[in-house]
Amino acid sequence: SYDSVVYAKHHPCGPKSDFNFRLNAQQRAIEAGFDEVGIGALMGLNNNDFGNGIDYDGSGNDFEILALIAHAYNLQEKTGKLPYSLSIPRLQTVEGSCFEIPQAVDNITYLAYHAILKLALPQTKLILTRRETPMMFDALRPLINIEDLAVRPGVGGNYKQDTHFQNELGDARSTPEIISDVRAKGYTALVKG
Repeated sequence: SYDSVVYAKHHPCGPKSDFNFRLNAQQRAIEAGFDEVGIGALMGLNNNDFGNGIDYDGSGNDFEILALIAHAYNLQEKTGKLPYSLSIPRLQTVEGSCFEIPQAVDNITYLAYHAILKLALPQTKLILTRRETPMMFDALRPLINIEDLAVRPGVGGNYKQDTHFQNELGDARSTPEIISDVRAKGYTALVKG
């Protein structure tokens, strides 16, 4: 989250608890010689309505989108580079978890957020993860640049066999099935390994 209060609530201790250190990680990476960096925010976590004197009628999710755009242009101002990629995965329920999503993002709003990001940052590549359904991929494919294939969401999920999933997959098809579907719909499937 770009909201320091929400961030602190969900990162009370450990190496990720320093909000400013995390916020400036991409700038440090570019200054250290990285060619490309990515940014993103987990949508659904921020339920702050900013009702404390700020003239703002949107949700915490709206704030996250505006903050992402501001972060991208701040990065460009400080380093000369916009982020190479951007992702706004939605917080989703997981079977057996008692965590309630503070501010769920519906499909129409999620589509609108991608359109806003594409208009605001046309050079930055938008990423969509397999948390989303095939139907959402079809709706967003004209806007996104990168889609992942057959990931295992969880801490260490892409390299550990026994991992606790943090998210359910909306699209659990195999890589060949996904590529076949993309090609059948007239898109070119370029797979980088």
